[in-house]
Amino acid sequence: MVTQNIYDDNLKVHWLETAPGEDVSFFSVSQDGRMTQWHLRDACRLAYTEVFEPHLPHTPAFEGVITCLAVRPDGVGIVLLGLESGAVFHCSTVCASHSLFHYPAHSSMVRGLAWNTHRSDIFLSCSLDWSIKVWFQHSTVPLVVLDVGGAVAGLAWSPYNSSVLVAITDECRACVFDLSVRVCKPLCVQAMAQRRPLTALCITFSPFYPIIFIGGEKGHLASFKLSPNLRRVQKENRDGEPIDKRKVA
Repeated sequence: MVTQNIYDDNLKVHWLETAPGEDVSFFSVSQDGRMTQWHLRDACRLAYTEVFEPHLPHTPAFEGVITCLAVRPDGVGIVLLGLESGAVFHCSTVCASHSLFHYPAHSSMVRGLAWNTHRSDIFLSCSLDWSIKVWFQHSTVPLVVLDVGGAVAGLAWSPYNSSVLVAITDECRACVFDLSVRVCKPLCVQAMAQRRPLTALCITFSPFYPIIFIGGEKGHLASFKLSPNLRRVQKENRDGEPIDKRKVA
């Protein structure tokens, strides 16, 4: 499944995969606390449904403003919501009457969330508190904690390998990790070449090529090609062979 995430100070958008003939659809969250599902109909008209909305009886009691979201990629109706308070909530878009899980994730605002595309029960979170955390969906204790030495603006899992991730700091330093090799520090740190410092806003992988894209303030966009040792393709396990979680996280 191909998804796209776009972030600014007021909105986070997550596109959904739809079948041929179905309406194009995406989720959005805004700083007023609402989470909305949108459908593009007749190629020119947007219809929407409120999934979570403040002050409604069925809405979970969140600890602050929603700042980001990530929809689980296997289509089971699970969404992660990051909050300004540093908490992460694991909720259902099918039954919005309660929050399924609460993670005391960070000490400052959550800036990004990402599900692993190879293991649907593993996800990442990042924050202004300089940390990136790897989580197992059913545990409130992180599997791995990474420190990148600066506020993290965004992050993404590699679509090619379950242990490779990339994060971007506010100072526009891209940090590439391979957790199967080492977790103490990134394998590669690349600064965006600019005449003057810029603030990074988001980062994503190309789903087709070994390229990452970094979005910055004032419309700037930079692309980097991963070196061969950072784009190893994940080998599939043989049928019936159990997956070692230590290799994933």
